[in-house]
Amino acid sequence: MARTIAAAGLESYYETRSAPGAPPPEVPPAAPEVEPQGHELTLIIDRVRCAACLWLVEQTLRRVPGVEQANVNYATQRAQIAWDPAQTSLARIVAAVRAGGYDAFAYEPRRQEEGEPRARRAALLPLIVGAFGARQVVRGAGPA
Repeated sequence: MARTIAAAGLESYYETRSAPGAPPPEVPPAAPEVEPQGHELTLIIDRVRCAACLWLVEQTLRRVPGVEQANVNYATQRAQIAWDPAQTSLARIVAAVRAGGYDAFAYEPRRQEEGEPRARRAALLPLIVGAFGARQVVRGAGPA
């Protein structure tokens, strides 16, 4: 990731960093599963951990020759991309995201809906653990 930041001229992003980060796991090359409508497509950006990751993805996308628009939404982790097919391809755009250690795939509403129950369950677990812990604290704080 540090090489990607330096190559993009964004060195000031990590000025406060004291040690290099761990290298990202390898992402297998794959072609996008959905053919774009025209030369615009919404991509899901996967394996991000924070808003800074998405900012970096957006900056990387905007520097791909031929990309006319790249807007990344933190809340949905979606990137709205428009490009000039004479200068670049969707495969090159996805490759640029993957070079940074993230993954990208075409947004498919049906695919997203299938993953939502799993994501809700995963988000519910910390809430349950927290409620259980709070209950124990309240029980322990009562009269002896």
